[in-house]
Amino acid sequence: DPESGSPYIRARGRGERAVEHAFPGATIVRPSAMFGPGDALFGTLAHLARLLPVLPLIGDGHARLQPVYVEDVAEGVARILADPGTAGRTYELAGPTVYTLRELFSIALRIMGKRRLIVPVPLAVAQVQARLFEMLPNPPLTTGQVDLLKADNVASGTLPGLHELNIQPKPIEDIVPTYLGRSRVGA
Repeated sequence: DPESGSPYIRARGRGERAVEHAFPGATIVRPSAMFGPGDALFGTLAHLARLLPVLPLIGDGHARLQPVYVEDVAEGVARILADPGTAGRTYELAGPTVYTLRELFSIALRIMGKRRLIVPVPLAVAQVQARLFEMLPNPPLTTGQVDLLKADNVASGTLPGLHELNIQPKPIEDIVPTYLGRSRVGA
């Protein structure tokens, strides 16, 4: 959304407009939050769960996400590139299930075999923390990430996605245990 209050989302929306203007007929791909080995979503949760006795949950945990497996996105992009009929369309590539952020925390902890208290952190506090963290070389939290958690990040349902590309999106439960389960060592 080029008019979003979030600088990150606004920049993405303006980027899409610029691409459409510069390259009429360009295909736009909007992946949801991606997961897979080395991801920032579950990887960060696992890292925090190993280090901290409590997990900070930004906001109230009700923000909804529809995570998509990175290999499903890669396959989707490959099929889009191979099919001239996709030109000029916008694709929302999302996983099969919508979760709240709190549910994703619980799934990660269950897979890792860990129990942690989940403590909500108000968005305003998280925003200040993120600004301070951004002074570090590798910030654990950025203002852009906080902005993304202020609203839902799910497919609209009105645009084509993986199903239209004949891809059955893989659920978190099938993939995340293959790499996050390794975090059980020393639990």
